[in-house]
Amino acid sequence: MKFVKIVIQRHLLSFIHDVSNFIDSHSSGRAIIKGYVSKDAIVTFYGSVHDHNAAAHNMLAMMRVVVCKYGGEVEHIKKRLGHVQTPIPIFA
Repeated sequence: MKFVKIVIQRHLLSFIHDVSNFIDSHSSGRAIIKGYVSKDAIVTFYGSVHDHNAAAHNMLAMMRVVVCKYGGEVEHIKKRLGHVQTPIPIFA
């Protein structure tokens, strides 16, 4: 129940996805996804660069492998604020 409480309070999109089986099928190519390996791609995926449709959202949800406690911050905000907290997996 603690995880549910965190998600509701902070509205985190804090997941790690295994895209290894999908990377070669991405419509814009492998390089786009490779550029975000080990990075926070929330802003890119949810509309700032590409507006992904519901099918893409569902596909990504099926690739979740880890839920993180501190993984919802956006990279540029973390750098600006000097935030160096590494995402901590709650379960894998």
